Parts: sequence; structure tokens; C-alpha cells
Amino acid sequence: MINDNNPAARLLRILEEAAKRPDNEPILTVWGHVFKLGDQNPGPVFRYLVLLGDLADETAKLIKDVPDLQHDIYLRCIPSIKQGLTHPNLGNVWGNIRVHFSEKVLAELSFSAEVLSRHSSERPIAPDDLQEIKNAVDGLFEKVLNSSIDTELKEFLLDLLETIRQAVAEYRIRGAKGLTQSVELVLGRLLAFHKRNPGAITPGDDATSLLKDFWTIVEQLDRLTSVALKVKQVAETFTPLLPYLPGMGS
Repeated sequence: MINDNNPAARLLRILEEAAKRPDNEPILTVWGHVFKLGDQNPGPVFRYLVLLGDLADETAKLIKDVPDLQHDIYLRCIPSIKQGLTHPNLGNVWGNIRVHFSEKVLAELSFSAEVLSRHSSERPIAPDDLQEIKNAVDGLFEKVLNSSIDTELKEFLLDLLETIRQAVAEYRIRGAKGLTQSVELVLGRLLAFHKRNPGAITPGDDATSLLKDFWTIVEQLDRLTSVALKVKQVAETFTPLLPYLPGMGS
């Protein structure tokens, strides 16, 4: 049984979706559809293709760590997948690179996905939980955007919220590890910003309320990822520092 708790399984699901696209469709259109991108801008597509390449590399590393396996058999598909993901001309038609994601290649990848499903301890995060985070981020983004707080602080908070929103969108590729990394990043940047701009946040002002809402989102996301990865919450490391951030210490 394959569980989407490992890089091989996540890579397989995405490539299976791509493999269903018609041969005459431009490669850019295929990946844009698979990654649920609303436009035909190649920049985001290339970013996602890099992330898929990372999944292939991580799959190879984890398979090699599994004892009593004929590793070469499980890894035969990786070079073909990597070649397909790095095809430089997104204007070509999908049929030109379909061979790199053939039924044989995906079947071999599924073998790795089955093995890693038995060895991975990551628990999947329910789609409803991720949607709740996304809704909260979208709502707070609008509140910050329409607020009258300091311009520099506003742009900074919007950037942090966009970081979380991007991580949630990439969950189907990066898994819970990507969400945890986003929590670490935004908390570290928040504390660094306050250190550089100690007067930017004043107790009782509008920014205080927005920061409390932001912290609620971070804590909620952190709880989900700590359960998924069975690790200590990242935010616990930052909790002793919260009194030094006005409005976030209580």
C-alpha cells in the first residue's frame, strides 16, 4: 500500500497526473495544470520542477538507506525522471518528453513508494486542516493590507504570510517538512526584524492585534506539523522570547 508520507509517493502522484495530459499540449501548459498555476508564467513552473527534482534525489537517498534491498532496481527510474524534469524548452509539446514518465518508469517509482511508505513515520495532514490554515492566512493578509500600520512593518508581515501561503500550496510536493521549515523561517525573520526595528511595534497599537492573529496561525501550523513529523513544536523554542515582542507575550 502506498501512503503519501514519503517523497517517492508524492512524486508519483504528481507524475501520474502529468502523464494523463495529451501529447500535443505544450510542456508549460501540462506543468501549469499539474501545479494548479493560473497563468503561463514559466518562473513558478521552473521552481516547482526544481522541487520535484529534489523529491527524486530524496527518494534515491532514502532507498539507499533501506537495508536488504537491491537498490539499483528501485533506482533505475530516477535518471529518466530527472532528465524529463530538466527539459529546458517548455514550449515543446508534452509528447516529446513523455517517454521519461512512461508506464514502466512510473511502475518502478511505485515500487520505491511502497517501500518508503512502510519505512516513513510521517503522518499526512488532512486537507481540511490545510484549507483552514490557508483561509486564515488569506483573511489576515487582507486585514494587514488594509491596515494603517507602519509601511515597512506592513510589507514585512505580508511577506511572512505569503511565505506560509506558499508552503501550504507546496505541501503536496514538500510534505510536512516544508511546512516546518516555513515556520522556522517566519519566526526567525520576525525576531530579527524586531531586533533591527525595536520601535516598530508598540503595545496596544493595531500591529499588536495583527501580530496576535499571526501568532495564532503559526501555532496552528506548528501543531499540525509536529504531529505529522512526531517532533517537538518549533514555536516552543521561541516562546521564551515572546515577551520581548509587544502584544505577543500573553
